[in-house]
Amino acid sequence: MHAAQLRSLSYWATHYKQAPFYREGLSFSDYAPAIYLGIAARGDHPEACFKDLEAELEERYAQVRQGSRLNWIRAVEVAEAAWHSIHDEAVAA
Repeated sequence: MHAAQLRSLSYWATHYKQAPFYREGLSFSDYAPAIYLGIAARGDHPEACFKDLEAELEERYAQVRQGSRLNWIRAVEVAEAAWHSIHDEAVAA
């Protein structure tokens, strides 16, 4: 994982409760697989559009979900937010 990806993961670890996708009663461990997936996918496909990768990411989420209580319908919004945050950080740098 690159420095920008680590910073983004760290950001989400402390700010996930302020995100529009946050649901009361869920912990960071519920969001972490989707956040990591979005960050990693952006690193793997920097020129791609998130929507073009959704089917692939849904399959990957099933593999990395572990104990997360988020189903893909909820996780996709989290992954997309993480995807855009890593892009926004790169643009701002």
